[in-house]
Amino acid sequence: MKRGELRWSSRDHGWEILIPSVAFRNSNSSFFGSKPFRLILPDLGGLYEKIEAYVDRHRSRLIGLAADPGTFFVIS
Repeated sequence: MKRGELRWSSRDHGWEILIPSVAFRNSNSSFFGSKPFRLILPDLGGLYEKIEAYVDRHRSRLIGLAADPGTFFVIS
C-alpha cells in the first residue's frame, strides 16, 4: 500500500514512522534504494505521553460507537 504508518517499535523502544518507498514520487532514487523511509520520533516535549493518552483515553471518545479500524488516524 502507498501509505505510511505510525507504530511502536519494540526494538528501538520508540514511536516509529514507516513509509514504503513506493509512496514517494521518486521511489527509485538512490535516497530510498527501494527501502522504506523509517524514522524513530524523539520524545521531545512529552510526545510519547501525549500519544499514549490519545491511544488509551481520547481515541475511544473520538470514535464513539463506530467500529475501530485499528489505525492511528481515523478518517470519517
